[in-house]
Amino acid sequence: MKNKKRNIILMCILIVLVLLVSIGITYAFYSYSKTGSSNSQLVVGDIYMHYKEGNAINMPNAMPSATYDPSKVFEFTIDGKNTYTEKDIWYEIILTRGEVPEGKTEENRIKDKDLKFTLIETKKGEDPKTVLNGVSYDNLINKRIWVNTIPKNTNDKIEITYQLYMWISDETVIGEIEGESDTVDYSISE
Repeated sequence: MKNKKRNIILMCILIVLVLLVSIGITYAFYSYSKTGSSNSQLVVGDIYMHYKEGNAINMPNAMPSATYDPSKVFEFTIDGKNTYTEKDIWYEIILTRGEVPEGKTEENRIKDKDLKFTLIETKKGEDPKTVLNGVSYDNLINKRIWVNTIPKNTNDKIEITYQLYMWISDETVIGEIEGESDTVDYSISE
């Protein structure tokens, strides 16, 4: 009799554990988050978001400056539609430093804290809005700099274009070699 009760209790515990694991796996499957990089698309019914990038920022022979060069811009566009009535689509903009160029070393890289960034957001029909202005970060390894949404109940496509500018802070001392200022090359892209 005791063995039967014990077996029934063990069977009930096993069934509860199987149910909990199944619920956990199901929740994880439906909560899966996709991170896109270049020309990515997420589609679920009438929910979608596209990402399209422009040119990379190339700064050969870069010198410290008080502000950015408007011709050196990384431009990208996010567009989307969300007719879902319960949840917004959140997306984030992340900076991450690129590979060390061939023939260079990590020690030669300009320090992350010496780089400054400005991010300008433009929505169709609206004036451009500066969302980051001359900001620097101690560490550019997957640094989230901006978060935005495509709101729920969005029946018309939303399109937002971002312009990212980067420059070397004018407080940075690069050094002098025989009376001439040393320069650095730096680039950023998706």
